[in-house]
Amino acid sequence: MTDTEMISQLNLGMEQLKSGKNKEAEEIFLKILKINPNDNNALHLLGYLNAERGDVDEGILLINKSLSIFPNFPEALFNLGNAYLRIKKYANAINSFQKALSLKKLPAIWTALGNVYLTKVQDEINATGGYSSGDIDNAKMYYEMSISSNLNDPTAYNNLGIIARKEGKRDKAKHYFMQAINHNKNFVDANCNLNSLMLEMVPSWHIGMMNDSGRNDALLRAIKDVVNKGDFIFEVGSGSGILSMMSIEQGADRVISCESSSEIASVAEKVIKKNGFEKKIKIINKNSNNINVGTDLPGKADVIISEILSSEFVGEKVLSSLYDVKRRLLKENGKMIPESGSIMISLLGENDIIKENLYVDEVHGFDLSDFNSVINRKHGIKYRPSDINLISDPIEVFHFNFYDEEIFLKNTIDLDIKINNSSKCYGVITWNKLNLSQNITYENHPKKLESHWVNPVYLFEKPIEVKKDQKVAISCSIEKDRTWYNLR
Repeated sequence: MTDTEMISQLNLGMEQLKSGKNKEAEEIFLKILKINPNDNNALHLLGYLNAERGDVDEGILLINKSLSIFPNFPEALFNLGNAYLRIKKYANAINSFQKALSLKKLPAIWTALGNVYLTKVQDEINATGGYSSGDIDNAKMYYEMSISSNLNDPTAYNNLGIIARKEGKRDKAKHYFMQAINHNKNFVDANCNLNSLMLEMVPSWHIGMMNDSGRNDALLRAIKDVVNKGDFIFEVGSGSGILSMMSIEQGADRVISCESSSEIASVAEKVIKKNGFEKKIKIINKNSNNINVGTDLPGKADVIISEILSSEFVGEKVLSSLYDVKRRLLKENGKMIPESGSIMISLLGENDIIKENLYVDEVHGFDLSDFNSVINRKHGIKYRPSDINLISDPIEVFHFNFYDEEIFLKNTIDLDIKINNSSKCYGVITWNKLNLSQNITYENHPKKLESHWVNPVYLFEKPIEVKKDQKVAISCSIEKDRTWYNLR
């Protein structure tokens, strides 16, 4: 094979490599090395392929052989650094990348150095739950140097997004992930990272909530019942802005609404403007705890609207937030929507849907029941009312009056619940009952109403057989913003 033919074969192998045809590329490099065992290009590229498929030691051996022939070979040093990174020999990887940089200032090498420090951080988090601020600073520095040299580096943008997210800077993380996608719309990691971040910033249940006609109708009736002409309304949690707009349509003079999510607040402003309410409704991107009369509000509100409850009623400091805004931001004798609410419970009986989704017993003659010991005992279920088998009357277990001055943070109630129908009992199912105003209630009773809220189910360690009129002893506990239900 002539020198020209060797170069042509090498170029063909590199093209196969770029196209993801690793097997074909490997055959070409082996063919070249059979003729010239000291071809440094074929050696380091074959070493790269070995490292990529997991044979890292062989890959390092081949790349080092290439470097023994031509020590000042930046591409081989780059591949050697990545091979060392694969087996987490961080010092060796850094040394290889630094040598490569001394020979050739390639943006990819800056990015690779960033990758070393980011991988170290991820290892530290997995091992200890924390990480070195020095490593994170180094990672950011190298990614930013890469971008300053090459504005089109999607990997550097994506990894800066990962770092920003670790630091709790979600808006900044979103910007970086979008930059990565702008430069490579098919970048799977960046697209998945952005999607995961957006689910965190704007959970997908918002769409179901906005389209929940039963909820919306009940809230509109409550607004009609409570809001008077000229009222000043403060809303906790802007969402889509629909409740603020409903309030203006019912005669309110002004609505100020707070929203802790910058993404949701921005969209709510667009929705309000599109519907022609921007002169009457103001969105403030703050948590309600940071809203103050005199700076954010012109005065205390006539009505506070706050549909921010979770499927289990409490959660994420909902109760403390509602008591806080009532105490600080509501006029004396002002109104709240909702005024109060309750957690309702019933015992959950057996049917095919529940049995197939919450427990495993015998499958094809094999007893798999031990697997139940490792599954979660708390589930959020969302089935048709006809799929739910309640075997006791509904019971109000915890009640919250939002006009009260104090909030209880810890309580346990013991109940003896009477069984209405003989069945296998799986556990406790819960739902919310809201007194939206003096005349309007809303309840997502699992047997009566399909709702955007799921129904939390707290499973017993094992299902129990129960008979009609038997009583089942249950302990119902609440602590801060969490609840739990057990057999006594």
